[in-house]
Amino acid sequence: MKKIGLLSAVAFASLAFVGCSESELAPARDEAGPTEITLAGGPASLYADVSIRNRSDRRRAIIHGDNDEIVETIPNLGVFCLAREVQGSNPAPTQMQNIQNWFQNTFTNPDADMDNTSVPNNMFCLIHNLKSTRTTREVVAKSGKAYEITWDKDTVAYYPTTLFYNYDFFAYYPYTDELRYKKNGKGQNHRVEAAVRIDGRTDVLWGRATVTDDMTEWEKKYAYSAKYFREQDSVSITTNPVVKLEHVLTRMRFLVTPGATVEGGSDIREAKDMTVEKIAICNVNSKHWMTVADLDNIDMKADMLLSDPSEPVDLVLWDEEKDTVAVMKCPQELNDTVTMGEGIMLPPAREYKIQIILSRPVQKTIQVQDYYDNDLEKWVMKDVVVWDKELYVSESPLVMGNGGKIFAQGKCYDIVITIHGPKQIGLGATLKEWETEQGPTFEL
Repeated sequence: MKKIGLLSAVAFASLAFVGCSESELAPARDEAGPTEITLAGGPASLYADVSIRNRSDRRRAIIHGDNDEIVETIPNLGVFCLAREVQGSNPAPTQMQNIQNWFQNTFTNPDADMDNTSVPNNMFCLIHNLKSTRTTREVVAKSGKAYEITWDKDTVAYYPTTLFYNYDFFAYYPYTDELRYKKNGKGQNHRVEAAVRIDGRTDVLWGRATVTDDMTEWEKKYAYSAKYFREQDSVSITTNPVVKLEHVLTRMRFLVTPGATVEGGSDIREAKDMTVEKIAICNVNSKHWMTVADLDNIDMKADMLLSDPSEPVDLVLWDEEKDTVAVMKCPQELNDTVTMGEGIMLPPAREYKIQIILSRPVQKTIQVQDYYDNDLEKWVMKDVVVWDKELYVSESPLVMGNGGKIFAQGKCYDIVITIHGPKQIGLGATLKEWETEQGPTFEL
């Protein structure tokens, strides 16, 4: 049963922001054999303090990220290993600004030009969209906790022993074969983008391993290359490049609390019977292209990655424990706040449109068969009172903003939904008495 009523459900959110020697110029010799490319991933960075309040400022909740487990169990990162700059140990055959195809790689890309001889072994791209496998082995890293990343299908790749270039690793999640390449003004293949499908439940991550401020000048000069790993001391050599993954999407968590029948009061009898049947964020673009690496903007940040949004859909809040739409009974005490569902992850925006559907139980009378009357040759019916529910649908989506600021990527926002009981539409009428006034007179 659907009943027309005035829905009083309010969502509020605010964010409390938060030089070479002579010997180095000689051609390199591989005395120790090829140096295998290995990689590690650091915990995804979701450590934002978030404060939440409702209209009377009674609520405050602080949430810290719990995402150390993401990298520990992630099954399919897509990884690129690309030349970052000329190293300087040996004269490079091609300077970085003259690279025609940054992503050409004969080892992992069978469609690449095998006859390319301008650069030996196509060493601009050592790894081309290689998939990682799940791993839980913790490894030593300067940045702290990290997990070893291994390659799909027992793939092995090596750093070039001819010291021309240094390399960065670029990684993204979830893995896809749907890639596209962009050319710059010089007609050079300089940017790769991966198709991202957003369903509200799947995290999207991006990160890179590059030189860092805590490296020595020697390390900055040679990271990452065969020389970098061979010539370090035995302590620092235990550190693999660490991809510092970041969340690309925004996350919304929804909390439910009862509202008083009268503002400032304590009576919540009308709210206690209410249930949140559904929460949906409307018209969210479910497909984006995410820049994985861009040679012309090699130091790009995670908030610059998404482009070309398309395919709008409604993202529904799902249950945390089972594969169903989340439903939550309103808490029974005035100051209680309960988290509903697993949260929704979506592209950053300045505002979102949310639809909320509430219900409350009602009794109704239905007729059922009581007994069969042989004389009348028909069933005699009787009235039975049963429980049903009335639905209260927000007449138009509620607009949720963040004070003019963008709901930022990598942040988790708690949205408090305050539920009040439905207000039925009532109308009264009075009738004004007739008033008598003197009209015109006629003489006949």
